[in-house]
Amino acid sequence: MLIYQQDYFGFVYLWYDCFRKMYYIGSHMGALNDGYIGSSKRLRRAYNKRPRDFKRRILYYHPSKNYSLLLDKEQYWLNLINIEELGIRYYNMKKAAVGLDPDTARKIFYNRIENGDISMMQSTENNNKRVADGSHQWLGDKNPGRIKCADGTSHLYTSEYKKKSRERELKKVFDGSHGWLDKEKASERQKKLVREGKHHWLGGEIQKQTTRKTIEEGKHNSQIKKKCPYCNIICSLPNSKKYHFDMCIHNPNLTEEQKQTINNRKTNISKGLEKVNYLTCPYCSVKCNPGNAKRWHFDNCKHKP
Repeated sequence: MLIYQQDYFGFVYLWYDCFRKMYYIGSHMGALNDGYIGSSKRLRRAYNKRPRDFKRRILYYHPSKNYSLLLDKEQYWLNLINIEELGIRYYNMKKAAVGLDPDTARKIFYNRIENGDISMMQSTENNNKRVADGSHQWLGDKNPGRIKCADGTSHLYTSEYKKKSRERELKKVFDGSHGWLDKEKASERQKKLVREGKHHWLGGEIQKQTTRKTIEEGKHNSQIKKKCPYCNIICSLPNSKKYHFDMCIHNPNLTEEQKQTINNRKTNISKGLEKVNYLTCPYCSVKCNPGNAKRWHFDNCKHKP
């Protein structure tokens, strides 16, 4: 039995998919039992669906910490693959052993954050370019994103909103408060949601009880009312954030582009509401949409005897 960091520091492996009769060659700097599958997304998806169909064979044990030498060994095995077999008999899509060891990759990533050279800063510009030339991945014929781009209502066109969102996320990155920079903070937030009964994976019944308790205490977002300083309309907290205050149509600081976006949103909502078949609860006589009717009324209605 070989011992990690004594007998070996990495290895070259061969996966075999018994169902599809396909192979995958790769390398990994780490232990045999650390849970690493491979860098191929297609391979990982197939493995996660049917792990019992996969068998792994170790082709080479790497005896040193030199990652480049491990890549050379992987390249030796990749060179034995025929080009015609890439993507057909093999999950591998190219005959190239490329990659970085985990420590080097982590250092490069944090250096990019410190220097401000991070993909988040360019994602909006790249998305806008792809939308403009029609090459964005979600601009398919069946995707409603194509319709939104055609009439100018897509969220990618609201540059001011995207700019604020990007600045907000980058601020969290640079001050160290972003969720994926500190696992302990992220974990505490998740535990807090669990304690409050608000975490999405707790299940519908627990979330229902939490919501009902919040409503009884008068702390639900729909019960919190605020008055817009621009139109003097009193509305619930969710609507105040969506249609009032900074996003109010009467706000003199709004640009013409933002006003047009708000008008288009209201028009689309009005058209959607016209198509909704409202239902009336037989126990409390409240008229609501099918979603709320199923969740809060009929068999779940609190007035049901």
